[in-house]
Amino acid sequence: LSASYPVDGAAGRFPYYSHGDAAGFISGWTGWLQAVFIAPIEVLACIEYSNSVGWIEKNFNMLHPDTGFLNARGYLVAVILMVLFTAINLAGGKFMSESNILIVIWKFAVPLLAVVVVATLQFDPANFTAGGGFMPHGWHGVFAALAGGVIFAAQGFEQCAQLAGEAANPKRDLAKAILVAMVMGSALYAALQVVLIGAINPANVTANWDEPLGSVSNVGAWYTITLAVGAGWLAKIILVDA
Repeated sequence: LSASYPVDGAAGRFPYYSHGDAAGFISGWTGWLQAVFIAPIEVLACIEYSNSVGWIEKNFNMLHPDTGFLNARGYLVAVILMVLFTAINLAGGKFMSESNILIVIWKFAVPLLAVVVVATLQFDPANFTAGGGFMPHGWHGVFAALAGGVIFAAQGFEQCAQLAGEAANPKRDLAKAILVAMVMGSALYAALQVVLIGAINPANVTANWDEPLGSVSNVGAWYTITLAVGAGWLAKIILVDA
């Protein structure tokens, strides 16, 4: 059943038609698993960023101080957020597509603002060759970055395919939407990485890239960088965005 009518629709059906049962089964279940895991990962990221705010960490801490895992309060908040996210997704395609317009504008504007502001305040080209230069940690660093964020950065095109059934003219609009999403997302995240590397304190990467942000707590890199370059107001916007 999973091979011919997989839980993730086209993710398994097309491989089933082109390569048979095994390919359809593997693709369908892979698609289903990534869909199951993404929401909890996003919830955890939201909690970790929120918990990095000083007064929240002090008065409403949601993480275990030793392990960094969710504590009892953290699990409660995670369940509430999961219910909220599920309710939003169950609200229907029309609500999702209309509200998504505002979210896309916000989620594009904040990173773009961060790129412009931080590049203006601090950018050291020497960082790109310091401490071992390109790929200082080899392929391990590349794959760690893929799992840690790059995959999520490039995932925006999926919504175009998932909402294709709501499109008035999918033949005309679907390919355009996917390509535009991929190009805009790739360009924006490439700019974020370039500016982040340029904004790092050169003293932290002179010898190696083990601690490019210095000895900081488990807080997001961009939040840390914006504070380091003196843009505290931007750091607060990034926390809200996260």
